[in-house]
Amino acid sequence: MEAAMVATIRQALAIVLSAISMTVSASQECLVLSNGSKISIVHYREGVLQIDAALLKESKVLNPVWPSYSEFMGSLVFEARENGRSGIYKANATTSFQSSELLMFGRYPALSPGGDKIAYFDEHNNLSIKDVRSGTDTLIAESYKTLSVWKRPLWISNNELIYIAKNEEVFLFNRSEDTHSKLISEKLFPVASSDGVVLFIDHDARTLFEYKADGLRVVFKNRFLSIGSGLVMLRDGFLYSRQTWPEVLRLSEEKTTFYFARDSRSEKELVSNLTLFGGSLLPCALGSK
Repeated sequence: MEAAMVATIRQALAIVLSAISMTVSASQECLVLSNGSKISIVHYREGVLQIDAALLKESKVLNPVWPSYSEFMGSLVFEARENGRSGIYKANATTSFQSSELLMFGRYPALSPGGDKIAYFDEHNNLSIKDVRSGTDTLIAESYKTLSVWKRPLWISNNELIYIAKNEEVFLFNRSEDTHSKLISEKLFPVASSDGVVLFIDHDARTLFEYKADGLRVVFKNRFLSIGSGLVMLRDGFLYSRQTWPEVLRLSEEKTTFYFARDSRSEKELVSNLTLFGGSLLPCALGSK
C-alpha cells in the first residue's frame, strides 16, 4: 500500500516537474541573429535580449548575414564574403558553428521551413531554389538588373515562395504545382512570415503591413524614421531595428532593436546600437552549447 502511494507521489511529482520545465522553456526563445559583422546566439526571455559570444570565430568569411537554422541539415545557413565573392555557407551544429563550408556562390539566401530548400540569387542575379537533398537548382526568375535586400525571397510554406518580380509586383511561386501567381500589385516587400501572417514593408521602409488571407492592414508607421530590413519573427511577435530620434539628431547610422507584440500592438526597446541583418529561431539545446 505504501509502495503504491510512493509510486503515485513520484508520478505526480514527475508530471509537475515536467510542466515546470515546459513552462520555463516556453518562456525563453533562442535565436541566431546577425548584426552585419558577426552572427551570435541570443536568448530572449521576459523582455530581455541576452547576446552570447559570437559564432564562427575561426572562420575566414566576412560579414555573415541572413542566418537561419536548418534542423534537416543540422546547420546554420547564411550569406558571407570570402576573397571578394559572396556565397551561401553552412556551419554545422556538430562543431558548435565554429567552422563554415561554402554551398554555392550567390546572395540573399532564404531557407524553407523544412530546411531542405534554399531560395537565393546566383552570381548572374537569377532567382533559383536549391534542393538540398538532390543538389538540383530550379530557376524561378531570370537575371535581375539590380539586386537589393528588399528583393529577398520569403518562404511562407515548404512549397510556397513569395518573391518580387522584375516589375516589382509581389508574386507567389507554388513549387509543387510549378505555378506563379500575382499576390499583391502594390510596391511592397516581404520581410518576415509566421503562422499564416506575412509582414511587408513599403518602398521607403517606413510603413509595416500585415498580410493575411483577408488582405492587408497597417501594423505601424514611422513618419521619418527608417525601419530595418532584418525583421525576425518570434512566437507572439517580432524583433526589428530602426533609428530613434536622438540617433537621427546625431546623424548616426546606428539603430535600436525593438520587440513588437502582435496581440497588444505594443513595442519595447531591447538593445541600443544594434541593427539586425536577419535571424531565426534556434533550438535552445543548441543555444546552450
